[in-house]
Amino acid sequence: MKATVLRWAYNAVSATSATLSHPTTKPISVLPYSSSSVSLSLSDSFAPVPRHKAEKDLQEVMKTYTKLSVFTAEASTQLNTQLNDELRRATKQLMPSTITPYQTSKDEYDSILIEHRGEFDSANNNAFHGSDYARIFIGHATGQASGIGGHIRAPFIPTVEREAIDLVGRYVLTWNKELLHIGGLLARVVYELEMASIDEAWVGSSDSISIMGQPREENRILQLWLQNRCSHMLRFFTTQPTVPSSIVAECFRTGFLASIDSRNQPFPIVSTLGVRPARDVRNYNEALAGILKKTPMLTQKIATENRTMLAMLRKYEMCMDVGPRDISEELKDRILDEKQVATLLRWWVGIGYKIRREDVQNLSEAFFLAVNFSLKNETEETKVISLALIKRFVSPQVSMVLNGGPLPEDTLPIIVSGLLSDVNISHSFGWSQLSVPDWIAYLVDSKTVAGKAVEFNLDTMLAEKILTAIATVWLSLNLKDRRRVSSQLANVPCIPTQFGLMVPTETYLLNADEFPDLPVIILPSGMPTKGGVKALIDLGVKLHVELTTICSRMIQGGEWAAARLVKYLVSVRYTLSQSEMNHLKLASVFSREGEEHEETARPKLMYELGLKRFPPLETILMLATVDDSYKRMAALDYFLHNYDALYTDYRAGSYKHFNFVPAIRPGGESCLTSPTGVYSNPECAVMGLNIIDPNFDQDTIIKLQIATQPSTEVLLKLLSIDPPCHRDKAQKCYEYMASRIADFLPIELGYMAEIAFIPAPETRNPLQIDVSGSRAMLKPTQVYLGDGVKTEYEKSGIFTFIEFEGRAVTFLKAVGVKSTPTTEDVCTIMIQDPEGFRNAIGGYERYLDELERISTQIDTIEPSIMKQLSLSPVFIGTKRIAESLVESSVGENFGSIEHQGPVELEYKLLSLNEIVIVDDVHSYALFGHEIWGAPQEDNIEVFYETLGAKRLTALISTDYTFLPVQNHLEAQEHASYIRALVLERLLLFLHNLTDVKPWLGIEWLAEGSNFQLQITRTLKYARTRSVTQTISAAVKQEEFGSPIVLWINQGLELDFYEVASSMCNILFERNRTSNNMLFMTILSTSLTALKRRGYNADRIIHQKDLKKAWAEFADSQFRRKITESGITKVTPTVHVTQQIACPLAEENIECLSPELEVIGYSTRTGLEGSIEPIPLCGSSQPTAAPQRENISTWDRHSE
Repeated sequence: MKATVLRWAYNAVSATSATLSHPTTKPISVLPYSSSSVSLSLSDSFAPVPRHKAEKDLQEVMKTYTKLSVFTAEASTQLNTQLNDELRRATKQLMPSTITPYQTSKDEYDSILIEHRGEFDSANNNAFHGSDYARIFIGHATGQASGIGGHIRAPFIPTVEREAIDLVGRYVLTWNKELLHIGGLLARVVYELEMASIDEAWVGSSDSISIMGQPREENRILQLWLQNRCSHMLRFFTTQPTVPSSIVAECFRTGFLASIDSRNQPFPIVSTLGVRPARDVRNYNEALAGILKKTPMLTQKIATENRTMLAMLRKYEMCMDVGPRDISEELKDRILDEKQVATLLRWWVGIGYKIRREDVQNLSEAFFLAVNFSLKNETEETKVISLALIKRFVSPQVSMVLNGGPLPEDTLPIIVSGLLSDVNISHSFGWSQLSVPDWIAYLVDSKTVAGKAVEFNLDTMLAEKILTAIATVWLSLNLKDRRRVSSQLANVPCIPTQFGLMVPTETYLLNADEFPDLPVIILPSGMPTKGGVKALIDLGVKLHVELTTICSRMIQGGEWAAARLVKYLVSVRYTLSQSEMNHLKLASVFSREGEEHEETARPKLMYELGLKRFPPLETILMLATVDDSYKRMAALDYFLHNYDALYTDYRAGSYKHFNFVPAIRPGGESCLTSPTGVYSNPECAVMGLNIIDPNFDQDTIIKLQIATQPSTEVLLKLLSIDPPCHRDKAQKCYEYMASRIADFLPIELGYMAEIAFIPAPETRNPLQIDVSGSRAMLKPTQVYLGDGVKTEYEKSGIFTFIEFEGRAVTFLKAVGVKSTPTTEDVCTIMIQDPEGFRNAIGGYERYLDELERISTQIDTIEPSIMKQLSLSPVFIGTKRIAESLVESSVGENFGSIEHQGPVELEYKLLSLNEIVIVDDVHSYALFGHEIWGAPQEDNIEVFYETLGAKRLTALISTDYTFLPVQNHLEAQEHASYIRALVLERLLLFLHNLTDVKPWLGIEWLAEGSNFQLQITRTLKYARTRSVTQTISAAVKQEEFGSPIVLWINQGLELDFYEVASSMCNILFERNRTSNNMLFMTILSTSLTALKRRGYNADRIIHQKDLKKAWAEFADSQFRRKITESGITKVTPTVHVTQQIACPLAEENIECLSPELEVIGYSTRTGLEGSIEPIPLCGSSQPTAAPQRENISTWDRHSE
């Protein structure tokens, strides 16, 4: 089709066609609509706006054309009645039965590109790479892309807007999908026709080539052109994702690939061998393309330009990658070179992970059996190597050494393994490395030599090469491999010498000129052997001539003179073993010569062989200890004179057993002693140590390394073994020790504190005299210095005091001697002998003073001492002694015990588990004659309790007995009065008691009740003794947190002391008698008297919110009464639950407390009205309460 248009019209059409890629834009109808055909256009007729490189004339006349191949197919339709009716209803017409496609061939496509250059280039690239310029036509273009390289025209049923085909409706969808499937089948027919045309041209060109003899280049160009046609068709019919509906691409792809996996109708494709079924063609492999000649393979162009189509074909196992079976079939009759076999091995490594594990064994065997290769060798006969025979390879570290040398037949050639340097050969193929010992074993094998593969025992150059290889890797071999190589070459003539090849043990590493009659190693290349000396020696080559051989030749009268021997020994000095050196020292082969300079080599060797330059140090010092004074002084003078030149290695500690140093004993006598047993400071003689002879100067002392002072270890040893026994000698020793205090470590000072080195003073104390009658030695912790004034301790003789003065006192204090006994010392003495300490100190009164002093310093005493003290009988206990006891009975079940006559106290030293703390005077009055109590002093009681003593109240058990009540109402009124009184006075009592915090608050106590009781107290101590007594009041609480019950006796006059004592025992953890007396006084004294004594009663009572626990209850009663009566001003009522003893059932009952009514307002009390008690049992008449001066129990109540 050709057209002549102006450029502006052409540009407008191009711009309009570009909008077809947007589904929202209505497509332009460019082809006539036919209701009876489907058109398939396989070209890109519409291109986007061209890229303007420069402004062009819009009036320019342009000629444009496009080439299309039209294919028309008729499809018969067989519709059932329902489907036919539905489609006719949707289209209002009969359905057509023909389809006509348009297709652009490769030549037409290329001519369009050449004609329009870059203007259509972008459009065609978009068509082949997923662009949506190719459309579905229904008489005009729709917004639906076709998914291939060209347009599709067919009687599709469109949507209502006619912008896309209908792919939603049930019956319409079936029709449209069938048409798309037919389009795919028609495209497959077009593709098959094109492949048939390519195949005919390929075969025809091959025949014409063989007949006409066309050049090889023309044949290559023809095949390239045919391959490009195939690539064009594959790209054209590759379905891309379609918009707006992807169903179009899926249906077209299904039709195109129909029957693709059928053996009868294979999918054709162009390969390197022409058109072949895709199932027989392999994907392009760049590495194997030059090796595989008979295997059809895709070209690189087809493989790279059609990846999408090839991916779809691989799903049907077509155009697969080259596999091991392909290699086996291809190479079973071919021989490869070294590069090709290296390429194949590298390829095998790359596909190893793709092979199933169960197939690896069979495939690898077939692969290795199929591969045969040969090496390029112009000098020798070509040898074919089968890869199946290879079991070992040469590692890169050894390949340079063994390169060019003979290798075993099962070893991969070095040239091949070198090409695989980046491949882990051992892991990939299971081959092992060829070690040097294995290589040597191959060389010396009798079969190898017999087969004339190796004859290095006749070839010195080959022997040198082998020795060089061994020397190169020798240091990297382990000990086992070295021994293996040495044993393999032990009997093989492999060492080149001037006499030919010899075994290693018969050769030497020497200079041939020096020993011409001995076989010396000489390499044919003339290279020195220094680099391989270690390997050659390990192989058995001798480094020097044996001394036995040399000595035997000298004795036999040969030419070996002593001078020549010494010269040779100098050259091999550092190679001689210790046994050889010992042999030379004992050999009589040296004659006495004249003087020779000491710095030359020969004297040095002679010195090493044992020739002495000067007398040894030990010999000189031994001479200095002999009895001959002349020899002794001569030896000592020689040592001192030559000290700096010859004997600087002298160390005094190494010669402590040599007595060669002249010294002076503490008594003044001269003697010889060791250098470590003498000192240069004369002051240390008081410690019984030797002093160096005063005639020696300081330089001599330094050379002999004489210590100035003894070490602290020596001084400690002297104090522990031989301490001074008399005071005068001890004074001097201690003064010297004081000058050395700075040299002692703290641990050493602590050690001296435990040494008994202090002589006991001259006293009559028998403890200070030991069994032998000599004076005892005491530890620093057992004596005291005193301060010049005799204390009670010093007078009593309990502690030992010593008398020293001056610097001696400083030393004694440094080692732990105290001036006076400490509290811990007193405790220790008390624990050791309590009775003796009491008698020595002056009786129980002074003993009690000591206990009180200890109680004030309890925090400074060691816990271990306090624990021992608490378990020892060192504590004073007291017991009452009554001259007569009279028991009087008051009734049948009540009684009391009273003391008649004077009372005395008995004292005794006891342990704490035998002593109780008297915290209940009343109980102590009853049981004082049965128990040992602690002295009644505050510090002593706290001290005893801290160490574990128990309180008296903890040992008392109380039992209660109920008595009948005659008048319930009178008892209740009396209990209410007492309860109110106790609560009121508790406020005053607790307000002034600031040093002790009670267990319970007064708000909680407000919920208690008043009762009467008879109390029986039982003492649990030593033996059980019960005392029955009638009392007026007592308090009981079953457990902590339970209600507190105050029992009162109606038959006895109320004793406020008993009330106060009982309440305080409940309120406080540790009660005091002073608390009982104070509370009793407040209870028994009127408020007026208390005010006169300074108590601000009104303020304390009214400020304390005593009614806090009843506030909500009282307020609720007050409001309820207002509501019921309707009166504006009503009296608030407070109900309190109390407990009383039921006289009949003998159990507790609950009843209401008196009602308190508030009427009017009183300026005296600050309350609204006055307080009047109302009797129990619902009586409406007020009853007078017991007379008291002022009842102000409740706080001010506001509405």
